[in-house]
Amino acid sequence: MAATRWNLKYRPKQFKDVLGQKHIIDFFEIVLGEYYKNQRPLPAGALFGGSSGVGKTTVARVVAASLNCDKRTGVEPCGTCESCYQITQGLGGVMELDAAFCGLIDNIRDLGDRLVSYSFAEYQIVIMDECHMMSKEALNALLKLLEEPPENVFFILITTDVSEIVKKSEAVVSRLLEFRFKLIQWLEIEKFLKSLLDKEATSCSMELCRELYDLSGRNLREVLVMLEHLSVLGKGVVTKELVKEVFGDVTVVKEIIMQLKVGDFVKAVELFDEFQVFQPDFKVFIRWFVDYLGSMLKQALKAGTRDSLLYGAMLKCTYGFISNRIVSQGKPAAKLLFYEVASAIGGLSKSSTKSLPLKGEEVIKLLMSE
Repeated sequence: MAATRWNLKYRPKQFKDVLGQKHIIDFFEIVLGEYYKNQRPLPAGALFGGSSGVGKTTVARVVAASLNCDKRTGVEPCGTCESCYQITQGLGGVMELDAAFCGLIDNIRDLGDRLVSYSFAEYQIVIMDECHMMSKEALNALLKLLEEPPENVFFILITTDVSEIVKKSEAVVSRLLEFRFKLIQWLEIEKFLKSLLDKEATSCSMELCRELYDLSGRNLREVLVMLEHLSVLGKGVVTKELVKEVFGDVTVVKEIIMQLKVGDFVKAVELFDEFQVFQPDFKVFIRWFVDYLGSMLKQALKAGTRDSLLYGAMLKCTYGFISNRIVSQGKPAAKLLFYEVASAIGGLSKSSTKSLPLKGEEVIKLLMSE
């Protein structure tokens, strides 16, 4: 039998195992509990919004398992019966659709026809991922299904961009229970990873695990994929050297900031080339650039030094860059960003930084001024 990938092996099968989303789990435990006691009908559906790897699809599958498990305890699915296995592993028992490939009006009309005859499970669950990719016409067709849903059907729409759905159809959002999934806090991740690494006989410091968590964009699913890959390569031992060899030295981003701070534009671009060898996605670079700037700004604010103004100006400029452009152009975009950041620093008047130490509110006032 083939080994199960870590991200699937350790995917929660019950509400109690879901990390970081207590506010959502508590709600479903109440609503489902009342439904099972015939005290309250279920709504037409729910909208799950949040970044990748925070548990949206996992919670959707656990909800589906709960609704169709004959051996559940309270609202908890047993996690072991055939129905639970099929659902939580994504093998069947629910209709899972990727709106990136079936987000047109004809697809939704076909869905309505299929729901009439679909009878795999007691409760029919429709999970629609990437639903922000649906066309406006498709969302309007979905609205009709939400207004008059077939009997025993529950829709769960999943997206990383709720605002895009609101733009296309506020009416659809208004018919759904909306849940915002939070980034999972490191303390919960740390406890989970310590247990997992022990079970998998893998040695990796929590410092390195935290670096991988940040590198993944705080995407727990990606962390497990990365850790398993490193564990195989290191034969159960994950070292800093191995992480650097496989994923590159992410501290190069901090060095880029330092070079921009001293005005060495050419060196900053050279370092960016080094970063791109391991990570060609410019959006990943931007995420790390913002994270490092934010961290360095906090430290400078605590110290009350002129650096707080410099890092603040760089951060403000970067956010402006992100909001005004599609950041996916690679090196040309990096050059433009670095030029704007360097210009922002160079534009700071010496008179504005005479008085030291600088207080946090003084920095904010200076950065808000044009």
